[in-house]
Amino acid sequence: RFPDINLRIWVNQGLQVTQNPMEHDLAIYLGGGPFEDARVDLMMSDTVYPVCAPELLVKHPIKNVDDLRAQHLIHDDTMIWNRESQNLGLPDWPAWLAFAKAHDIDGSWGLRIQSSSSVMVAAAAGLGVALARSCIAEPYLTTGQLVKPLAIEYPRRFAYYLVCDSHALARLPVAQVHAWLLEEGDATMGIDRIGRPSTEAANEYS
Repeated sequence: RFPDINLRIWVNQGLQVTQNPMEHDLAIYLGGGPFEDARVDLMMSDTVYPVCAPELLVKHPIKNVDDLRAQHLIHDDTMIWNRESQNLGLPDWPAWLAFAKAHDIDGSWGLRIQSSSSVMVAAAAGLGVALARSCIAEPYLTTGQLVKPLAIEYPRRFAYYLVCDSHALARLPVAQVHAWLLEEGDATMGIDRIGRPSTEAANEYS
């Protein structure tokens, strides 16, 4: 949208914040901070649930959680779960099955892929049942490439927040990218910009 703006993107997949968010013009963090003296906007939240190809259900119907026992599970290895805090990161199959009270199903076996998009492709190809984040799975559900066989969704306590120094927004390029990122988050969640919460500190959301 803004071809005259040069972007430099730095990615950190660690669970803990190790950088001062104000070292960059804009930062996207999973979690509630706290970030003192920062402008914080809720960008996007999602849930985690199983998905599979509709053709798979024809051959192997999934009517309840126990039916997952006979399915090939597809693991997204980018979904790292903190088993001590139970609220950081993204729940993997063992964590989701425990949440669904399916304690006797082995959630450790199956196909493991180190790419969320490739996990969706594998599930759409009928290779098994994948555990997916709603923000990534939604386009596949909309087109009918994937379906949700179960209604159980693991709620996310932590969401994605857009963090920046309030003074940085006075610069037009920063303000333009800031507004664009929030619009993209709104589109993903299917909500209007009006009513989106924002605050000068992230503590409210944690």
